[in-house]
Amino acid sequence: MRILILTSLLTLPGLAFASPQLGGGDPEQAAAQVAEKFKQADADQDGKLTEAEAKQGMPRIAKNFSKIDLAGNGYVTLDQLRAFAQQQAAGRSR
Repeated sequence: MRILILTSLLTLPGLAFASPQLGGGDPEQAAAQVAEKFKQADADQDGKLTEAEAKQGMPRIAKNFSKIDLAGNGYVTLDQLRAFAQQQAAGRSR
């Protein structure tokens, strides 16, 4: 399930931030690459992306920042990205 959610981040309109070839079609590899991209964008390595960090390392996440940061904390976590992707995927399947 976790891999499916992370992989769905790659294909969400407006949220996709990786090339279609990411992971070469392997969901586990794609999920690992998404997590690595998040880690690289997290400049202070606190497990959270501020909007500024997202703009630098994950610009498509930055464009959807307020939709992902529903609590208005000023940061998003990988778990929040997963939840947003799951919500978007559920909306598409209706």
